[in-house]
Amino acid sequence: MNYIKMSPLAGLTGYGGGSSSLVAVSSGPTGDQLGDRAIIGGGRHGSGSLTYHDATDYFSISNITNATDFGNLTVARSQLSSCSNGTLAFFTGGWNGSSNWNTIDYYTVANTGNGTDYGDLTVARRGGATTESTTRAVHGGGNDFNTTMDYFDISTTSGNATDFGDLSDGRESSGATSNMVRGVWVGGYDEKDVMDYVAIATTGNATDFGNLTEGRIWPKGMTNNTRGVFAGGSGSTYENQTATIDYITIDTTGNATDFGDLPAARKTFGTASDGTTGVMAGGYNQTQGNYFDGIWKLTIDTAGNATDSTYSLANPDRGYMTGCSGD
Repeated sequence: MNYIKMSPLAGLTGYGGGSSSLVAVSSGPTGDQLGDRAIIGGGRHGSGSLTYHDATDYFSISNITNATDFGNLTVARSQLSSCSNGTLAFFTGGWNGSSNWNTIDYYTVANTGNGTDYGDLTVARRGGATTESTTRAVHGGGNDFNTTMDYFDISTTSGNATDFGDLSDGRESSGATSNMVRGVWVGGYDEKDVMDYVAIATTGNATDFGNLTEGRIWPKGMTNNTRGVFAGGSGSTYENQTATIDYITIDTTGNATDFGDLPAARKTFGTASDGTTGVMAGGYNQTQGNYFDGIWKLTIDTAGNATDSTYSLANPDRGYMTGCSGD
């Protein structure tokens, strides 16, 4: 991914000079959804005969050590997505080998234990991606080139999702991130480079943001509420994994910029961020047939290659999982 250095415009609180547009935006919130505790959940392993997981792990992002078991989802599933308001973590949708799920689970980030049912998405689906503010989550996309976006209130612990609008292009296995004001969806099947965005506080259809440096499935997102970083993924055959990392300035539309590379080509890991460090845990390389349990890290503000923390998940050898953070 590439990047553009933005300079403040006199009299405006946002930034200008993007590669495709010039916008003024209000100053964003301070990052309440980003915390030190990463929660990585769900997933699958195996080849041919697959095993689906309900396990969730946690670890400190600022002081990474081997992860510890957190608890279990209400339903074992892969290809789910997640978000957090900093206190509550939500896991949405997914696939268990025979059915798509509309389930939304939640955890209290500070307290280990099993997930609790929150409610349901408007449509059962897998391969969607979720963005958030501190009070609202927006879940977009899914299998069969789904364009549906739902939203639900993450300041509460029960309720069902409501229709938000549509993505500009149907996509499965996309990535997403936000700055708590604007949510951005990127990539997806089959090998899309499209990026869309919405204003999270409103409802309506998504608008084109720009393009990734390369089209891919399963780019996984991280944020510091200014910069969005998207790592890894694969091509349309699912087998040509990539080590590419891209980034964007979320407030400013335009094409992504090269950030660096992962230590190795990998997809479907779980990601989280504390606002300084982004982490990528587990994942899968389909070409090699290998699942992983290692935790990689990068500094979101500084372009460069990700590095291996040398630590691992508690529930190992999983891909097609998700992650978020809080305190």
